[in-house]
Amino acid sequence: MDGLVKSAFSRKGGLEMTQLLVYTDYKRFIKDTKEPGMISSLVSWIASDNALPSYIGGASLPEFAWLAFQLLQAEEQYQQETKLWSVMQMEMIVTPSMTTDQALKKAVTNLKLKAAPLPQRLCIYRWAQQAVDTDLDHPLLPLIWQKFFHQYLGRLEPQAGLPERGSLGEKFFGSFANTTLLKSMKKRLEEASDYNHKLVAEQGEHRSRRAKAQAAQKAEESDGDAYDDILLHDVDYSSHEEHLGQLVRLYHTLAFWIDEPRLHDPNLYLPALPPQYDAERLLRVFQNQKEPWVEFVDTGRVDYELAQLVSKWVTEACPKISYRHRRNSMQNENDPRSATERILSRLRRYNHPKPPPPVVPNKAPVPDVNLQALCDKQSLMYTLNADLLTLVEYSKLFAARVSQHVAVDCSYIELLPDQYGNEPVELEIDIPCKSFLSSSPRCTGPARVAIRFQEKRRREVTNHKIEENRVEFKQILIQSMMPPPQNICAAAVHVENAITSLIKVAKSSEPSESSSRATDIGCSLFYHLSSMVGEETKYYPPTRQFFSSCIEILGQEFIRSNPAQAQPLLQAILQTPSLAGLLSPNFLPNSCPQLFVTMYHDLIQTPRVQGGDIAFMLLTKFDVQTWLESHRPVLSERSALCDMVGEGLCMCGVEPEDSMLMAFEIYRTHLKALLKFQFPDHYGQILKFLLKSSAALTISPLIWQDCLCCLGCDYVRQEGFIQSNVPVISQTQALLAMSHMTETIEWMSTYFMRLRTSNSEYASFGLYPTWKRYVPALSVFFGFLTGSTIIKMVSELTASGDVHVQPQEVVMDLWRKICSVFCPWIQPLDNHPEILSPWVENDSAVASDMVSIFVETVECLYRQFEGIQPSYSTNALGLLWTYYGSILSKPGTPEHILQVYSGRMAALPWENFYPDMSDIELMIQVKANCARSCFQFLGLIFQAVPWIHITQHYSTHKTQDEVSKLHFRLFQLLVQFSQEKSLMDGQISPMYKLIQTAETFQWQFLDAASYDFVIEWFLHNVNPTCVLAQRTSTSAVVIGLLRAAAGFFSHPTDTLHRETPHKRASFVRCIVQLLSRSSHVKNVDLLSFGTAVINLLSEVESVTSSVPDPSSQRDEANSLVMEVLNSLNNCNPQGKISLEVVKSVCQWIESSPSSILLIPMIWAACRVLASVVFMAQIMECCMDAYFNSGVAVNSDSDWSILLAAIEVPELTREVFLSECLRQGCYLVMYTYILQQLPLCRALHSEYTHLTMLVEWTSKAKPSSNNEAKLILWWYKILELVLRQLEYGGDQAQVIRTLNNFVPVLNSLGEDKASSGILGAIGLGRKSQLSYRFRLIARSLSAFLLAQLPNSTTIRLEPNAPGAVSRLQSLPGDLHPSAQAQQALSNMEALKNNKQYVSLKDHIAFACYFIADPGNSFKYFKVLLHQMSRTLFSEKKYLYILKL
Repeated sequence: MDGLVKSAFSRKGGLEMTQLLVYTDYKRFIKDTKEPGMISSLVSWIASDNALPSYIGGASLPEFAWLAFQLLQAEEQYQQETKLWSVMQMEMIVTPSMTTDQALKKAVTNLKLKAAPLPQRLCIYRWAQQAVDTDLDHPLLPLIWQKFFHQYLGRLEPQAGLPERGSLGEKFFGSFANTTLLKSMKKRLEEASDYNHKLVAEQGEHRSRRAKAQAAQKAEESDGDAYDDILLHDVDYSSHEEHLGQLVRLYHTLAFWIDEPRLHDPNLYLPALPPQYDAERLLRVFQNQKEPWVEFVDTGRVDYELAQLVSKWVTEACPKISYRHRRNSMQNENDPRSATERILSRLRRYNHPKPPPPVVPNKAPVPDVNLQALCDKQSLMYTLNADLLTLVEYSKLFAARVSQHVAVDCSYIELLPDQYGNEPVELEIDIPCKSFLSSSPRCTGPARVAIRFQEKRRREVTNHKIEENRVEFKQILIQSMMPPPQNICAAAVHVENAITSLIKVAKSSEPSESSSRATDIGCSLFYHLSSMVGEETKYYPPTRQFFSSCIEILGQEFIRSNPAQAQPLLQAILQTPSLAGLLSPNFLPNSCPQLFVTMYHDLIQTPRVQGGDIAFMLLTKFDVQTWLESHRPVLSERSALCDMVGEGLCMCGVEPEDSMLMAFEIYRTHLKALLKFQFPDHYGQILKFLLKSSAALTISPLIWQDCLCCLGCDYVRQEGFIQSNVPVISQTQALLAMSHMTETIEWMSTYFMRLRTSNSEYASFGLYPTWKRYVPALSVFFGFLTGSTIIKMVSELTASGDVHVQPQEVVMDLWRKICSVFCPWIQPLDNHPEILSPWVENDSAVASDMVSIFVETVECLYRQFEGIQPSYSTNALGLLWTYYGSILSKPGTPEHILQVYSGRMAALPWENFYPDMSDIELMIQVKANCARSCFQFLGLIFQAVPWIHITQHYSTHKTQDEVSKLHFRLFQLLVQFSQEKSLMDGQISPMYKLIQTAETFQWQFLDAASYDFVIEWFLHNVNPTCVLAQRTSTSAVVIGLLRAAAGFFSHPTDTLHRETPHKRASFVRCIVQLLSRSSHVKNVDLLSFGTAVINLLSEVESVTSSVPDPSSQRDEANSLVMEVLNSLNNCNPQGKISLEVVKSVCQWIESSPSSILLIPMIWAACRVLASVVFMAQIMECCMDAYFNSGVAVNSDSDWSILLAAIEVPELTREVFLSECLRQGCYLVMYTYILQQLPLCRALHSEYTHLTMLVEWTSKAKPSSNNEAKLILWWYKILELVLRQLEYGGDQAQVIRTLNNFVPVLNSLGEDKASSGILGAIGLGRKSQLSYRFRLIARSLSAFLLAQLPNSTTIRLEPNAPGAVSRLQSLPGDLHPSAQAQQALSNMEALKNNKQYVSLKDHIAFACYFIADPGNSFKYFKVLLHQMSRTLFSEKKYLYILKL
């Protein structure tokens, strides 16, 4: 089969026939495969495999490439007919993200195909694999590659209205396996190219071998042995070199195709591709033109292989028959002549040639130049003028013809739109009757309808005009294309010859009359030719070139080297500016230095009159630098030239236009050259010119910059002074001497100050509106002058070593110079009562440059004298601060000016500023009188100043008054700065750290009046809630400073100010006032109040503890505690803040039982607090803490301290006592009784207090916390009863009082409450009192009942009748009351009560003591003393109970 297909390929139509047969058989094969048997169908259904069958089972069929080509072509044709391939491509175009498998499945679904190829068996992969596997020398390999690239690069046919689509070949090779196949194809194409290229290189060797084979063949033919003939299948075949070269180029092209992704782009422009891409063949691939590339198939090899096959078959079938290998030859072997003989024989058949024509001498078209005329100016001019006029006239004719041509074309363009027009037409048509509603329509005939419409028709008149126009156009075109007449060429050549001869005469002769005459004629001819040039000669290219070359030659030979022609040439150029381009190359003003300034003056008005281009063209010829160095002109000439350059610069204006820009640059260069030459000859002149021109706004700011660069001040920058610039400055000082700089500073200062004060506009709005453009350069100039002066002065001061020269005086002198030169620009003018600003707000950006340079100059002054001046002397920073505080920041200065000052001056090294008292007083003045921005700037300076060193220096070297004043002002500024939020922006801010550091300063030098002054300001300006903030917060850090300044952190060994107690009191009073104000603030944190109070009390305790003198300690403690408790009087009564404060005070007291503030707290509470509620609560709490601290002992002296401290308010005594009773402040009430009893002068007065105590006991509602305090009352009650009985009081009245007292005790001793209805029936709630207290109450009640046998008798002596005894009483004796017996029985019953098990011993003691007849009423002390000491041993206040 493979051989048959190969044989069919070599026959016409054979390939198509085999293709049809194979495709027909393939379709039958598919149909047979689609109708399987039952078992096959079942297997197919289980496997879900409906793949399209193929003749080629494997990936390719390389050993039978011819057969594989037809089989794969049949599969491709089937995919094309079923539209599977085109639908797949369309799906991938519509959905770019779709993979090949998805596109195949969707195409099969849309086409409803019963069978489809597997993705890996698509034709594009089959052709690719076959191309890779086929042998490199196979003749069919190019066609296999063609089939692949039709699949890879072929595009879908474009649809109407849709853009052209690109190819999708790249998308089929996106997976890993397909990418590998694509790489294999690329490699195979390279191998194919290399293989064929190698064959081309080996063709020489093949030729030699072929020649030897032919010689051997001839020798064998001479032998006549038929069996030794060379058989065809034994002969090698070699392809032609041309064919091999085509294959090399083809495979190179295919390699480019497969590597270039842009070929898939639908917008690819094929003509732009390199020739290697073969754009024409690529277009046929894009258009799916599938004609085989048979030109790349080696048909000779195919025929050779077929012949080989036949020869081999014949050899095998008929061994006795052989075929010789013969070559066809076009040579006629019968003609024995050589090629030369045949050619000569043919030539002899023609006639003999004729002889040449005679030579006729030609007349010279151009006449020779008469040598005598070359020396006659008029004759030569006359002769050449005719030729020149001929050329000019022909150029005019050419210009007229071009104009006519343009006119004809314009007319044609105007006529074209009118060539056709719409005309109304009326037409009648017949419309037949065709009814669709009825099968038998009734028609009377066709309907005649008249139609009116506009029809396009040609306008004959206009068309005739167009035809005439085109005829005229052709005539003009014919005339234009004709060569110029001979006389025109002759005239041009004649003039050129004359010029050449004239040049030869001028050069060949020695300097004589003839050479000078020739030179004069050449100059005249130069100007004459220049005058002949016009617009027509320029328009015609030949005349333009002719005149240009002639003028160039004449100028080069006669004008350029002649200095006398410089000025005439300049005049010629200025008179005819259109010829400047031709004439200016010959203008060399430097060749005539005597007229240099004159020519420059002639040129000065050129930019204004004739434009900047001509001026630039001519100005470039003036080399001022060379003229100055070579000619060395006098000062007057240079000054005149300087004025001319300035006039030219002023003519260019402030902002030169584009047309003047080039001339402007030349003027700049000339001015710089003049300024540098023999400096400083023109320094003053140019500076005056700059000032005058700038004031008139006629000069560009760039001129200032140029002059500054010439002076060497281009090092000045806006980033601050840099010490490394000093050597650079020193190197540039040679341009300006010290006297020049001083004179310039004085001159500039006087000029601008006079200008500033010359009129009201400059005074009110400053110099900036007029000088705005020049401020950057002026500021740099001022900085250069002052900086250079500073450095020179320092150098001279250091070099001289003169001890009589004080650095301070030098600094002051330099400072005056700096201020004088800058003050017209930055200093406000005091026009009382208003301040005249140095600039308006819109000029702030420009003024900032001037202020920056001023600040840099001040920094330079400071840096240069940093090691020369002492640290605490007035340096540049101090002078600047004085200047700022006293002049620059005067009240009334606008805010926008102050912001510029502060913004620039803040960058100075203020950490090296050591202010004296005048500077500090100026700080206070600035804070008091100036704007807020001044205060912020002051804060930036203040936080940078080394105050630690300053305070130490003052403490060491100054008097105490100066130190005190320093600390006062420093304290004032610190407190004021603490309220500036912009400076206190966090704990890392310098001001925050400075305030923290300031706590360690020696504030003992601060007196009380100064402290109170600052505190008063602080209270008026501070947010009161700062006292509630955390101590480390920015708002509360000032509290720490106030605390330190008040002496709260002083050590006892420190030397304190005598007014330190007053300062401490002021500090506490300040905190209290802040707390009081904060209590009126909404949404304030209650807990923070308590924390603040506790902290304050702790600080008061700490500071009072450090006072060594007890008397002073007591007085200061009383004073400070009074201030603290005063906060309760001023707190907001509406909220809970007062309660929170009291609670915090009590908590602190409880946590500090040993504090020395307990007694002062009691003392202060009685005398300060307006609320009896708070008074009672705090006093009781202090007394509790006092007795719980262990300080109190058994003596009465402990209570005497309390008695001395407590003072019950007289006006609200009853209210106070009632409140104490309500709150359970029993110790306070007991202390009150102790205070009142010594004041009694009669028994009835004591009896009043007795009944009062009984009443209080009956009303008291103790708790387990304060129950033991009632024992003191009971003791005092019984003690007062005993006094009544012993000193003759009314016994009956006393007994009644005791009888009233006993029920109260019984009520307190009950286990359950007996009050209320439930208590009456024994269902009261359980008592909240402790068992030990109840036991004491029961014991005392039983004891008292045992001492009262009846209502009139009380047992005062031991063994008195009526005692409660376990023995039986005799009849007639006084018997104890039934209540006493019951009370004793109840006591004894407690022994068996489980709740009183722990108190069993105490119960036994009480029962024994009560039942003992020897214990009378007087022994109540023993009972209470014993039981209180044993049951309430921890209560130290009960130690007052004595036996």
